[in-house]
Amino acid sequence: MTFQWISAITRIRQPNNRVVGAGFLVSNRHILTCAHVVNAALGKQLNAPDEPNQEIDLDFPLVASGKILRAKVVRWRAVQPTSSILPEAGADIALLELESSLPEKTNPVRLVKAENLSKHPFEVFGFPEGRSEGVSTNGIISNPQANGRVQIEVVGAYPIESGFSGSPVWDEQLDGVVGMTVAIDPKRPQVRVAFIVPTTQLIDACPELEEQAIPPCPYRGLFAFREQDAKFFFGRETFTQQLVQAVQRQSLVAVIGASGSGKSSVVFAGLIPELRSEKGWLIEDFRPGDRPLRNLAKKLVALRQFETIDPLDQIDQMLERFREGKRNLRDVIEDILERNNRTRLLLIADQFEEVYTLCQDKSERQIFLDLFLDAVNQTKNFTFVLTLRADFCGYALSYRPFADALQDTDRKIGPMNRAELQKVIEKPAELLGVRIESGLTERILEAVEDEPGYLPLLEFALTLLWAKQQNGELTHEAYESIGGVEKALAEYAEEQYQNLSEEDKRRAQQIFIQLVRPGEGTEDTRRLATSDEIGESNWNLVTRKEGLADARLVVTNKIEGKIETDRETVEIIHEALIREWGTLRGWIDVNREFRTWQERLKVRMQEWETSSRDDGALLRGVPLGEAEEWLHKRREELSQAQRDFVQLSLTEWNREKEERTRQERENLETQVAFETSEEKNRILAKANQKANRRIRFGSGVLAISFIGAIIAGVIAGIANQKLIALNKVEATFETILGRQGIQRRGIAYYTLGDFDQGIGYLQKSLEFARKIKDRRGEGYVLGNLGIIYHAQGQYKKAINYHKQHLAIAQEIQYRRGEGQAFSNLGIVYQALGEYNTAINYHQKHLAIALKIQNRMEKGYALGNLGIAYQALGNYNKAIEDHQEHLAIAQKIQDSQGEAQALGNLGLSYQAQGEYTKAEPLYQKAIAIQRNTLGEKHPDVASSLDNLAGLYKKQGKYIESESVYQKALAIRQQKLGKNHPDVAASLNNLAALYKSQGRYTEAEPLIQQSLAITKEKLGDNHPGVAQSLNNLAGLYKSQGRYTEAEPLYQESLAITKEKLGENHPDVATSLNNLAALYQSQGRYTEAEPLYQESLAITKEKLGENHPDVATSLNNLA
Repeated sequence: MTFQWISAITRIRQPNNRVVGAGFLVSNRHILTCAHVVNAALGKQLNAPDEPNQEIDLDFPLVASGKILRAKVVRWRAVQPTSSILPEAGADIALLELESSLPEKTNPVRLVKAENLSKHPFEVFGFPEGRSEGVSTNGIISNPQANGRVQIEVVGAYPIESGFSGSPVWDEQLDGVVGMTVAIDPKRPQVRVAFIVPTTQLIDACPELEEQAIPPCPYRGLFAFREQDAKFFFGRETFTQQLVQAVQRQSLVAVIGASGSGKSSVVFAGLIPELRSEKGWLIEDFRPGDRPLRNLAKKLVALRQFETIDPLDQIDQMLERFREGKRNLRDVIEDILERNNRTRLLLIADQFEEVYTLCQDKSERQIFLDLFLDAVNQTKNFTFVLTLRADFCGYALSYRPFADALQDTDRKIGPMNRAELQKVIEKPAELLGVRIESGLTERILEAVEDEPGYLPLLEFALTLLWAKQQNGELTHEAYESIGGVEKALAEYAEEQYQNLSEEDKRRAQQIFIQLVRPGEGTEDTRRLATSDEIGESNWNLVTRKEGLADARLVVTNKIEGKIETDRETVEIIHEALIREWGTLRGWIDVNREFRTWQERLKVRMQEWETSSRDDGALLRGVPLGEAEEWLHKRREELSQAQRDFVQLSLTEWNREKEERTRQERENLETQVAFETSEEKNRILAKANQKANRRIRFGSGVLAISFIGAIIAGVIAGIANQKLIALNKVEATFETILGRQGIQRRGIAYYTLGDFDQGIGYLQKSLEFARKIKDRRGEGYVLGNLGIIYHAQGQYKKAINYHKQHLAIAQEIQYRRGEGQAFSNLGIVYQALGEYNTAINYHQKHLAIALKIQNRMEKGYALGNLGIAYQALGNYNKAIEDHQEHLAIAQKIQDSQGEAQALGNLGLSYQAQGEYTKAEPLYQKAIAIQRNTLGEKHPDVASSLDNLAGLYKKQGKYIESESVYQKALAIRQQKLGKNHPDVAASLNNLAALYKSQGRYTEAEPLIQQSLAITKEKLGDNHPGVAQSLNNLAGLYKSQGRYTEAEPLYQESLAITKEKLGENHPDVATSLNNLAALYQSQGRYTEAEPLYQESLAITKEKLGENHPDVATSLNNLA
């Protein structure tokens, strides 16, 4: 129901103001009503045959109540005498002409001519005895009668009585008036049926209405095409045939495409009608929703057709057996086919992304996935078809059995070409005899061609255009009046919103932000919300007359039949509304932080319920503080269950507060000291900061390489060796020069991020060493120069200096220096993706450490080997090496080595998804570093990064943000705001915001990080490539594809130049660019990039590396 219909309704009155019936405005001058209503208004017998010449009183109660207007009869079809068994077709019609001007805000109804109205939902508004203000009721249109009238069946609260006579019958499916209420059965008042005069008879009686009447709209607006719309579904004929062939030979078919590409329509209006023509098929569909397993069970129970058992009991029993593994889907399917006398079942799961966006119960999701995967693998007479948004492929591929099942089973639906779009526009109108003004099709095509996701916008614009047709023609004038394809939806939504009162506008905002799920590496999506989540007062705005559902901005689901959901729900009509309506986008941007938190809260509540409401699963610490703040700020927007959960958590927290509170110790360091002991801490800080740097986030499809952690972890492993070298060289200089060693200054500048100054001092130190012929000192300076050039991304120079260091150490037979040079070379080759070469150098370092019996060196060599093996996906070997390093560090009381080993071991467990093992290791490393180095030491920041990254992986975004912020604050205070490690922290925080969909907060952080990296490391440093990749990924997530593409390409070019054509990071960059093309439907461009990425990954990481499996899934 819409405001346009409500504003057209009139009350027909007697001179004493008694309301006797209804009427409705059909033009700017004319009103339709029943002849017997006119007779009643004039005090005559209801079946008086003569056309009256008196004026009739009426008003428009819903726009100008009490303002009496007068009209006269201009067309008359009298009531048939009561003696007739069947009244004459078209009888009981009166057309009135107004003799005064219309009130403001009145609009004529849209008359729709339709041949078949059966089973269409309808709504009417009338004025029964005692309810002169009017009431509405609803029902289902039934069958036509022999006299041309149509029977309707009432299911609403009010029966149709005499006061409804003359009211328009609004067809919710056709979005227009399809007839006029005319009669009830006076002999059977208990029967809730009535009769209407259809539009075709109204036009026969009043030919002047022909111009106002239009055929049913063949376009679907923001709704998907359904099976009954098949005759109007054009443009996907080729794809439909491919889909039919796939379904006939495959047990699993995934229709994958961008939002708005028409996935659901091609399945329901293309595939299903084709299969109906074949014998044996049983076809059913469902949406996963927030409870996919339960919704699947409801559909299966309905198909089994047990009439003697309560359906809800059947659902519960089936769910229990599914969860316990006592019932498989194969047996249920075979039983269903036997009961329905069919040979093959087609089950369609529409909008499959809801499994990931709406389902918060991980165990239910897992059981659901395993059930249908087992069925498609084991059941020959079953086909499962799903529709999935392309940007959620990564979620599907993250589960290996699902990824394997999708191999060669998906059908990617891309944008329509020009010829297909032309069919979409012209063919439906042609079928109904409606013309399109010359040049209009071409104009529309120019607006939508090559634009992804424009199908729903096109259909919506065509729907508005259809309603404005003139004399059976769609015109340029009407197209301009709706704002064209680009603006039609947004302008319509804004118009409906502006019609609301100020209070309702506030409530509408609260409703809509609950209907959008903030994207986490994907675009924002619509979500199904319950009436409880919306709130009782807001729910009224959803469902009332002229509310959001009436305006077709949202869709509600109600309880229907025995096996329907037990909750009332609402969702946005289409995700195109999220993309195109600026007001809604603004609301989401402003409220993104709140909504992201609220979605996380629901996950925590689900975990609490799963744990049988264990107190240990309540909120604590930072999450509780944030929840308390939101409860204070946005209480009315939280459901009662959410408020109760937060309040219970607060109560429990207050009880535990004394034993749970820990005071942080603040270390007041005011300046950078260059004494030897502090110098050691600085170099270790630099090493660990690099070790834990995570400065890039890719497409979310291919896992990012471990290069950042590898480089720094190895540097951290040899940090003490460099300090030993520093002390020895410095001692020589101090003996000769009597002042601080120049080398120490060079290392200090390097640690502070001033690489040029560092190199300058080291070069002077090198000259001194050579001048005094200190070969050992010369070797150490060369090694330190190699480290700085490595940090600058100048890997060839770094290798050259390390080899010079190695040659000197071997020449003077200094085995420890030789081992350190081997280690440094291993680090560089690891950065270049040459992991096997790196392992060879680290093993040489280990052999020397064993020979000279230096346990500290042995520990660091093992740590470096562990990081290299982790990069190759050999997690068991990595964990073994890190554990041995840890044991050595603990035995010799090397606290910094212990902290490094704990961090590296945590990273290995995290890489395997063993988060519960990783977290205590990180926590212990932080505790050691705080105790030995102080609260604000840069090493602490590096370990905090590890912990924050783990929280991010677990979806604990609040905790992750708090820890990342602490790490950033330490680095800014201790290293300065323009240090490269500060850039790394900014990227970490931006990556977190991006994963939460907080794009406007993420972008300036990445831009700032990029600027620092360019300033400190140069325009072509790999770190710059990583920042460019991050920025491109952010733009991709927002659908800003044209901005993302050149950044991905620039990042790829730098990576190839600095790391080589076959580096694993090149594979990552190729994958990211391919994923961008895939999101745009540019599959032919994406595939060769995926192939090249796969080839590099296999070559560099081996056939069994997890990234190889991910690459294969991308190609599926």
